[in-house]
Amino acid sequence: MHLLGGEPLTVDAACWPLYHTAAVMACNYHAVLVDAALDLMESAGIGRYPALHALAPLIRA
Repeated sequence: MHLLGGEPLTVDAACWPLYHTAAVMACNYHAVLVDAALDLMESAGIGRYPALHALAPLIRA
């Protein structure tokens, strides 16, 4: 965890599902949103790799 820059937390067992859901959203939704953005760019006639290059500054921000 520390190698990734994380800090340990104590989470009440009753709140574990909320904690886990938040972690999954933070981890996975970014990739899903980028993929959806690339799909939209492809629908606009822009190839996936040129679109990724164009969107890269926004993705990194």
